[in-house]
Amino acid sequence: MHELTQEEAVRRALGDLDVPLLLDFDTGHQPPQMPLVNDALAEVRLNGGGLIVQHLVS
Repeated sequence: MHELTQEEAVRRALGDLDVPLLLDFDTGHQPPQMPLVNDALAEVRLNGGGLIVQHLVS
């Protein structure tokens, strides 16, 4: 049985949705991860330097 990497599994599950995917970036609860607000409408941008900016939308 072929084992999938995390990226392959995400692309296989979400690749047909025609939405942007941010892969291999630090997010979570422990440093150096950046927390993202769950269940909040937000605009997330990835710039060329790898900086992710989240703006909450009301």
